[in-house]
Amino acid sequence: MKKILLAVSIFYLAPLANAQLIAVENQYQSSFNQAYQLYPDIPGGLLEAISYQQTRMTHLTSTMETSCTGMPQYVGVMGLIENGKGYFNENLKTISIQSGKSVELLKQDPNQEILAFAFTYHKILENNHASVTKPDHCVL
Repeated sequence: MKKILLAVSIFYLAPLANAQLIAVENQYQSSFNQAYQLYPDIPGGLLEAISYQQTRMTHLTSTMETSCTGMPQYVGVMGLIENGKGYFNENLKTISIQSGKSVELLKQDPNQEILAFAFTYHKILENNHASVTKPDHCVL
């Protein structure tokens, strides 16, 4: 039985040994780079990580299907919440107020949303007297 499982595993996993990773272009990278230039206290890669975790770097619109579980709908490339239904923080409104940009602008323009998100994050760091130390090197 072990030999059969081994043979089947090798058969299915062998093609993966020669697989190559293909870099996917991030269409919002120039906006992320601009945000890092404006707010150098934000660690590089943080905004992309948040965007990827929330939306897989996809600009979500409010016209998309709603969740069958009743979860709030994420909006934009940063995955902001407009209507928290009394349970979730409505961070779209918070970022709109902090940045001075309208909710509609943030929902329609991914570049403005990224910059407003970065500005708000920067202000939170400033208000909490937080500083992010960047390592000189990374050991894996």
